[in-house]
Amino acid sequence: MEYIDYASTTEVQTQLRQAMRSWQTVLLTGQAKSGKSRLIQQVATEPWPETAMQPRIVVASLWSPKGKRTGQYATAIAGVTFTEICVGLARCSKLYDSPLIHQQKQWYRRPQSLVGDQQFASLYAFVRNELIRLRVNALVIDEAHLLDTFTLERLLDCQREFHGQLALVFVETRETSTAGGQLSTLLETLTSPLQRADPLFLLRPDEQTVQTTILAALIKRFTAGPSSSLSRDDLIRMRSTFWEATDGHWDMLERIGIRMEGECGQTTPKGQLTKERWQRIVPVRKTG
Repeated sequence: MEYIDYASTTEVQTQLRQAMRSWQTVLLTGQAKSGKSRLIQQVATEPWPETAMQPRIVVASLWSPKGKRTGQYATAIAGVTFTEICVGLARCSKLYDSPLIHQQKQWYRRPQSLVGDQQFASLYAFVRNELIRLRVNALVIDEAHLLDTFTLERLLDCQREFHGQLALVFVETRETSTAGGQLSTLLETLTSPLQRADPLFLLRPDEQTVQTTILAALIKRFTAGPSSSLSRDDLIRMRSTFWEATDGHWDMLERIGIRMEGECGQTTPKGQLTKERWQRIVPVRKTG
């Protein structure tokens, strides 16, 4: 589903891009299912309106390994983190390198997440060199609450190799904007105040935003203008059922958006959303 901006996301995107342009370290937190990963994807893949060139942003989405340590120094999450960065760099390499150069990179052909000390040293050196060679502007670590001190220190080492000209964005889930948490404490300990941007917090869209901004954008996308068969009462009922079905959770918003694309995207005229189609997309909950 095409991304839909609303007031909170627009503000966060603006501040996030400013932090990236300034090569700062920034912590992006937000409520569960508030669309943090989707917003990051938007920032990383869509052209920035303020610049003529598309910045090179690598996104690494972490996952929890079974073990804690794979070597005397290297931790399991360090292996996962730098392997996922390698996967993101491989996508970047495919865009900017010739197929021959891309195929010559061993870590792109055989990525592995559980590495010992010697393998991690090789992986770290490869990631550091590729970040520099590919002139990456920003590195985004999603699910950053999984990071440990060893891994965070290695990421900051990569930033220093750039002489500070690499933005680091750490994304984690938090229900309130109150300062605190292990990652926030580590960043305050390991980075200088001048290096850090102000933390950003993303709220789930509230009922009014869901009904008047997100739903309105979807309806506009899938109706044929003035000839739409939707009445005022239909729209009121749609707003109510849309909020009940999603509760502002971004995964549910996207799921319904995809259903709308499937239900209305191939119709003639294209996108003629009707009351009957809406009932198939968002069935009314039965009570009692």
